[in-house]
Amino acid sequence: MAPKASTPTPEKAPDMAKKTPEKKATKVQKPQARKRYSKKYLQALQRPVVPSGKRYPVRISTDGLVEMQPVPDYLANAVERNAKESPLLRLPEHIRKKIWDFALYEGVIEIYLRDSEASSKSPLDTPPPDKKPDANNEPSNSPKPVRTWSSTYYGTLSSISNEKKKPKQAWNLPATCRQIYNETATLIYSLNTFVFAGTLPRVFGKRDGPDGALEGWITERSHAQLHAIRAIRPHWMDMISAASENTGFSLKHLYPGLKKVVCAKRAVGMIAGSVARGDPMRMFRKARARGEIGIVVQKKEGMDVKVVF
Repeated sequence: MAPKASTPTPEKAPDMAKKTPEKKATKVQKPQARKRYSKKYLQALQRPVVPSGKRYPVRISTDGLVEMQPVPDYLANAVERNAKESPLLRLPEHIRKKIWDFALYEGVIEIYLRDSEASSKSPLDTPPPDKKPDANNEPSNSPKPVRTWSSTYYGTLSSISNEKKKPKQAWNLPATCRQIYNETATLIYSLNTFVFAGTLPRVFGKRDGPDGALEGWITERSHAQLHAIRAIRPHWMDMISAASENTGFSLKHLYPGLKKVVCAKRAVGMIAGSVARGDPMRMFRKARARGEIGIVVQKKEGMDVKVVF
């Protein structure tokens, strides 16, 4: 049999060239002309300069704050302009107060006695960095700069919650202008709780003893700052002394404006006595100790002082 002739396969039609979209001609935009500000506006942005040859002494009032009156002549126009044109200062007073509260409220500020070991751990007081090497890449033989502190005590910020985020602070807000200083000079002290945890070694090398900051820190505060403090948490040993009727130790004698005392758990446990874990009387004895502490503290400090556990 003759072989079957193979049928020719139809050839594929050649692909049509893809049509590229035509580019539209774009107009070249000219750069915008730089905005010109008026001379009066530019002068308003500049900080007033003290006239040469004149001195303006800083006056301190009897409560320790800086007096804002009278206004120096070279600042009169700036003070008047801020009061009329500043979007922040034109807000109603009660709204500004809420803004100050949010900005200056940190929650807990721990106060410690400054020493070589504790000072190096303070995030607020860090020693200056070492000097950079010379241009010839040779190490400098000059001694490292030693920082000296004018204050015997230092403070660290501590968050109330268990968040690992470092709490933010706006303690330089009172230095913004004269009006804000008048409204926020003592808010840092009235809004936050000051904790005196203690760092001095007590027994077995543990740093748990009171360091005297509860009494010594107030000597570096002004009259207005001291009377603005509302809440403290003393060291647990100091709290035991404050909750004892046999001692003349008074917290309100140190902090006249005191309204809240936070009691450390260690103080409650020491007053309640040693009770084994699992003992049904443990919770009862701690509850009784809390009641005794509240009664004694309010009896010594006044009924307007609240004890928080």
